[in-house]
Amino acid sequence: MKIKIAIMCSAVVFSSPLLAGSLDSPAAPTDAGSAMFTLEDIYNRLNDGTAGSKRSGAFAEPSSGPTAGTGHTLDEIMAKAPVITGNGATAAEVLSGKFYWGLLGGTWGLQQGTATAGDNVTGSSLSMTIPDGFYSGSKTATASDANLNAANVKSGTSIFGVSGTYTGIGSNIQDTSSGDATASDIANGKMAWVDGVELTGNVPAGANITGADGTKVITITDGLYSGNKTATASDTDLTAANIKSGVDIFGVTGSVVEATGDATAADVLTGKAFSNADNAGVSGSMADNAAVTISPSTAAQTIAGGYHNGSGTVQGDANLTAENIKKDVVVFGVTGTYEAAATCSGTPNGTRWCDNGNGTVTDMTTGLVEKS
Repeated sequence: MKIKIAIMCSAVVFSSPLLAGSLDSPAAPTDAGSAMFTLEDIYNRLNDGTAGSKRSGAFAEPSSGPTAGTGHTLDEIMAKAPVITGNGATAAEVLSGKFYWGLLGGTWGLQQGTATAGDNVTGSSLSMTIPDGFYSGSKTATASDANLNAANVKSGTSIFGVSGTYTGIGSNIQDTSSGDATASDIANGKMAWVDGVELTGNVPAGANITGADGTKVITITDGLYSGNKTATASDTDLTAANIKSGVDIFGVTGSVVEATGDATAADVLTGKAFSNADNAGVSGSMADNAAVTISPSTAAQTIAGGYHNGSGTVQGDANLTAENIKKDVVVFGVTGTYEAAATCSGTPNGTRWCDNGNGTVTDMTTGLVEKS
């Protein structure tokens, strides 16, 4: 429901100048000329451009009061009004003759564009400058060159829609009657004139090549090679486990330790394996004697050949000292110093000599026996 509101003011006093239209009704309420647009009309115009409509005839009181939710408030109407923004268009950005609502300071309200309409462009070179303007519909930019004609284009070729008739015969024409290339000298799909004849090449494009396993020399097949192509030798045995330690072959660093040495099976304990300069994985044959204990004897003893585990012993005797060995007697490398005290079993002759009664005397100091 559209509600029309009449406001009557008996007296209004303003403390400052007020810019406004006449507050008087344009006509008496009984006159159709007193009709005005409603707030709803203003809201709809701002919201979706709907044209408002005024009443016809004299003003008539409404038959009932407004219901809840009828009409729009001034705040709602203001919310629909455009706001000044820095993103508004200017006249130079709108096509000449077209109207728009300006949103910029100084150009607020209904404005008219001034931008020029773009038109077809013809240039004398392949690159053309398109002048400023609005382009709509089917516009064209055409490159133009007076030399672009059939007589200047090779026969059978079309350049920008111009089909050539030039055959290469006549004055100032480059000679095409020489040359010795064949199709097998020209890249596949490429064309060239040789001895007056147009040839299409059949040389295939070269590609990457990987050699057969174990092959160091690789055959490069015929073809045209361009860009970065590779020829790669391949060998499955080229591994670190097959290369001497510290040696680099084609980027593979070896880990195999070189076998050296001159040991024989007899030099290595039975049950152990070794390698020498001649063989790998040789089994040792040296006897395992484990722990061997030797006791001294009156005769030399032979030490059995083979492996001794280090826990064997040679018997010793704490009494094997010089003091316990007769003077000047050597036992296991120990020279004795012991001298026994002499006893007289005969008739003493002073303190040193002893008469043995058999024609000899004993020197009690040295123990020597001498003839008397």
